[in-house]
Amino acid sequence: MVQEDGTVRSADVEVSADASFNISPGLLPRLALKDESAFAQIQTSGDAAMLAEIFYLSRNLRWDAAEDISV
Repeated sequence: MVQEDGTVRSADVEVSADASFNISPGLLPRLALKDESAFAQIQTSGDAAMLAEIFYLSRNLRWDAAEDISV
């Protein structure tokens, strides 16, 4: 569940999803390597605008591992 401040938490069991996607384990390495054709193989349903934002973030956010472990 995406909170108003942008953080995420587990949703309650009785809450239905506005959007969902299923990624097969075989796609994970391709997605990590930014293989654009892998994004087309993700099964999606629900709110297209929300899914577009999630996929935009997954393509454009960069994790600074060195910064995270330096603290």
